[in-house]
Amino acid sequence: MPDSRDDGLDHRGLLLGDEHTLGRVYDAYAEFVYGVALRVTRDPQAAEDVTCEVFVGLWERPYSYDPSKWSMAAWLIAAAHRRAVERVGGPGQSAAPGGGESRDEDAVATSLAGLAPELRDVVELSYFEGLTYRQVAAKLGVVESVVAERVRSGLAQWDAAARDGGSAVAEEGTEARS
Repeated sequence: MPDSRDDGLDHRGLLLGDEHTLGRVYDAYAEFVYGVALRVTRDPQAAEDVTCEVFVGLWERPYSYDPSKWSMAAWLIAAAHRRAVERVGGPGQSAAPGGGESRDEDAVATSLAGLAPELRDVVELSYFEGLTYRQVAAKLGVVESVVAERVRSGLAQWDAAARDGGSAVAEEGTEARS
């Protein structure tokens, strides 16, 4: 993931139909989007399809992304996750593990490893195992509002780490564990 990007500038370029902007956004994020999709689907072809769908969707509907609410990385992660879960059949239907992790999936796993355990658990259960917040809450023995807050915090830290090469998660994760 890129160290720093101007999401507002990228958004404006996409709204204007600038193919070069799409190319730069794709080059910056495609590997990570693919890794998220692969982690959910466990199928390289399905992950490639999801990656294409995410970027085609961004190109066709750039107004669906709002840089005042999401970073580009967080929006693309959410889009990849949603499409990958849909592809494997919905919550709890992820393909069985065992195909071997790719370099992209390893990058996702490494970036998640820096999150505090309570944040990492809810992100993994909701994003990669496809569980609903209610199912995650029951599994962890917490209320749904706690799950929602932990997912929000976990994704924010994950995004910050992606933007600065991982140090934000390491620092925040260390504080959370102290």
